[in-house]
Amino acid sequence: MSTRPEVVFLRWPAQSHERTRLREAGVPALLIVEGGVNPPTDIAPTEDWVRQPIPRCDIEARVSVLRQRTADTVPVLDPAGVLYYDGESVPMSNAQVAMMHCFLADFRRVVRRGELQEALADIRVGFSNNALDLHILRLRKRIARLSLELRTVWGRGYILGWAASEARSTPESPVHRVQVSS
Repeated sequence: MSTRPEVVFLRWPAQSHERTRLREAGVPALLIVEGGVNPPTDIAPTEDWVRQPIPRCDIEARVSVLRQRTADTVPVLDPAGVLYYDGESVPMSNAQVAMMHCFLADFRRVVRRGELQEALADIRVGFSNNALDLHILRLRKRIARLSLELRTVWGRGYILGWAASEARSTPESPVHRVQVSS
């Protein structure tokens, strides 16, 4: 499934604080570099930059590339245990963080039950079959609002991927006027 994420326009460096938040959430951003200022050198895959005045065809091309590049991005788990995806976030328990590390390392690939049990054992959480099933159930509920789902691969494990039944929404973002030359 692929969606066309909304690209947010930010003035650089005036809105650098907003850039950090968007990067963490995986929201695509086109940085409009102010005159006489050096462009940023730490461009993320979810970003690009241009300098004014900008021909309309350049903006359209860069926005199109950003949308394609970020259409099906991987969720991000921050050090505090908050999962970010598609402009939304959810806090996670220690057990969910341990399991999510396994799922993110192999996003959209099968993660064996044994791997998940090892991850839970590493943080001294119960890892019987019933305990793992309960942790999976809770994780499924937790990530559902992010339009993510855990699918069971019978006899092998689980796959973390995009929810097939829901269209992913894009976050509301402020509109910034950009001078476009014809």
